[in-house]
Amino acid sequence: MKKLLLTLFALSVAFCLQAQESPFYLKATGGFSFSAAKTEQPGIESYTVLNPETMAPISITENGLYGSYGGGFKSGVAAGYMFNKIIGVELGLNYFQSGDQLREKTSVTLNGAPGEFLFEQTAYARALALIPSLIMTTGNESGPAPYARFSFVVPVWGDLVINTDIQDPFGRVNPQLAGQPAVYERQDKIDPVKPQIGFEGAMGVLFPISSRVGFFAEAEFRTLTVDGATRETTKFNVAVGSEQLQTLEDFPVGVTQGIFHETLTSDMNVHEFENGAENPNFNPNQAADELKPFANINGFGFNFGLRFNL
Repeated sequence: MKKLLLTLFALSVAFCLQAQESPFYLKATGGFSFSAAKTEQPGIESYTVLNPETMAPISITENGLYGSYGGGFKSGVAAGYMFNKIIGVELGLNYFQSGDQLREKTSVTLNGAPGEFLFEQTAYARALALIPSLIMTTGNESGPAPYARFSFVVPVWGDLVINTDIQDPFGRVNPQLAGQPAVYERQDKIDPVKPQIGFEGAMGVLFPISSRVGFFAEAEFRTLTVDGATRETTKFNVAVGSEQLQTLEDFPVGVTQGIFHETLTSDMNVHEFENGAENPNFNPNQAADELKPFANINGFGFNFGLRFNL
């Protein structure tokens, strides 16, 4: 009888301990990625050498620019629920910032003469996104457990920050400043169209540290394309040496704000069409209508973090 009671007590304790195991968990993650599935950038990289007497080109070198904004660093948190040892769901919140991507570069020099005209434009992307996921794992609890993650990427905030820097000692931008070390600095922020949806897929391994804590490492591929909705210039400085000639407040709304469209027509507030023709009806006191850009945020990378079983 005593042995029977001890056996029933042991089974009851084991049942209670098993019942206390929660299917919920939390994750903290960080990682990095490289650009993938690169697309053509808006401009090219060009180097031109001119004859200082005739201004005719002596040599021209041009390179195409390709890339994406998918290379960078990210961090995030997630909460998950396992229906059983094999299948679960997860909801994450990730912040991502890409590295600088060269969009356009132009260099012009005069043969045998000092000075260089240099136009360089770079950009980086930032995003805060919800990551709903389906999790499938082998369910191994005593050792490393391989798993797969299938996710949607739903940005809730983000922008594309474009930095444009020009050094112009020749007066190519403003002929009145020819012969002076004119410098132009401009920053534009592009807000995306909402909502946008991308996809992520990952394969990883969870390594148990204790009964409640595990370390995971995974390889991830992300694909996301974001269309631009509006543009705002947040910095625009023109200087010669230490003398500041113009700041952002000196430029009209038609320069500092833009609204993007897939198609432009002559009855819109377009400053200049792609063929270089200026619009005589352009109103500088209203936001300019511009062609819609897009940002490719495709990337392949690796994530690492801790998982806490509740």
